[in-house]
Amino acid sequence: MNDPSMAGTRCDDVPPLDQVQSSHGNIGPAPVMYLSPFDAWLDATLASRAGMRYTVCAARDYDPREAILTHGGRLLVSLHCAWAACDGRLLTSHMSLTGLRHVQVLDIPRDRLSAIDLAVDRGALDTIERLHEHAGLFAFRDTYRMVSIWSPKEWQQALSTALRRLPGRAPAGSRINQAALYDPEASAWHFVPVGLFLNGEDRSGNGD
Repeated sequence: MNDPSMAGTRCDDVPPLDQVQSSHGNIGPAPVMYLSPFDAWLDATLASRAGMRYTVCAARDYDPREAILTHGGRLLVSLHCAWAACDGRLLTSHMSLTGLRHVQVLDIPRDRLSAIDLAVDRGALDTIERLHEHAGLFAFRDTYRMVSIWSPKEWQQALSTALRRLPGRAPAGSRINQAALYDPEASAWHFVPVGLFLNGEDRSGNGD
């Protein structure tokens, strides 16, 4: 697997962040991590169009030390798994797409701040694999590698195509019942039951 990408809203020198929610309310900002560089840039492009400052960088280039100290020795990481959808339409928040994300909270001792090993939770990786397999995207890892060596022209063309092919947006208040994935190789959106993200179950009976 290639080095993950980190992305999120950015203001001045503040690192890319995502507001993380738990059953106890807002637990603070966290960088958003993407295994797919294309997903990261698609979110960044849409957020920028909505007037937000957005950045994408390789995970190895992200310095989390200030965020860790701010959160009392904890590193919050929000891993992008898919986008939220309802009946084939994408949900939006502040004009950007609503992501389905897996949150990790890691305790980082002060003596490890200069050398942090970020191990993605196995359950989160299984969720991403399950979503892609149910969408018929069995070679998604190869696609990740393919886009990482694209030329700037190929990137621009692929992003333009993805934006043109955005499904309709779900009305405000729509209930999430699907997880949406985008295949940049085939330039196609795929929708699978959201239960595959929530609890690993396909309650539709067919996985479509």
